[in-house]
Amino acid sequence: MKNTVHKLFEDVFIFLAILSLWPWILGYRTVWYWVYAGAILIGLAVIAIIRVRRFRRVVEPGEESEDSGSSLNKAAPLK
Repeated sequence: MKNTVHKLFEDVFIFLAILSLWPWILGYRTVWYWVYAGAILIGLAVIAIIRVRRFRRVVEPGEESEDSGSSLNKAAPLK
């Protein structure tokens, strides 16, 4: 449940970040917008770091070397 809430928050934040481009496209460039855009950029960087770490945990569950015969590299036996 906790991961679902975090992923939902990340997705909503990314959607808001995409929407935050519209003031720039429409020519609205004030000081508060630059502060807001900086905060969005920092938030997106944090989300990127979190997602990369989550992906690495899934792809590399153990600290196995490539030649150790990981189950990801083994083919299923044919019957």
